[in-house]
Amino acid sequence: FYFTVTFKKQKKKIKKQEITPVDSIHRDSILFDMIMGAYGYEEYKLHFNKDFRDQRPEDFDTIRGSSILLVEDNEINRQLAMEILEKEGFWVTPVENGKDALEKLSLKKFDIVLMDLQMPVMDGYMTTREIRNNKILRELPVIALTADAMRGVCDRVFEAGMDDYMSKPFELIKLREILIKWIKPGKRI
Repeated sequence: FYFTVTFKKQKKKIKKQEITPVDSIHRDSILFDMIMGAYGYEEYKLHFNKDFRDQRPEDFDTIRGSSILLVEDNEINRQLAMEILEKEGFWVTPVENGKDALEKLSLKKFDIVLMDLQMPVMDGYMTTREIRNNKILRELPVIALTADAMRGVCDRVFEAGMDDYMSKPFELIKLREILIKWIKPGKRI
């Protein structure tokens, strides 16, 4: 299996690269890394591929296999978060907006929700309020994902009923700390 990828920026050919045969498991990851590189995310690639095993919080293995609902409308952010979470050993279900999140929550049990704030159809604030009004979901941890550095965002996050927040782009170490803080440890299938 061979394929060629060409990236263009400002109508100029930047890079043409041939990839040697790879198995289907790694093909998507390689393509993703190449796309991220084309968008100037070289630091992402270096940072993401570093070995952080020694920096995992204590008892991190007790939450692996947890089911995470990822609510993010931006396709690149969603793909990046999924890659990171899956490599850390979590089951990830992605959705693009709050309405879809509420639908998934009615069908399946999740251990935590990672919620973007600004989305079309239904934003993270309204979605979290709906979650808190549901007796079954009331105790489900909801973590805000925000790139918004505006003053008052933190207050709005907590007023809406979210449990914590993380800035985007998030650091792997911070992500691990948040997950170990809010996901209940236990055996998972």
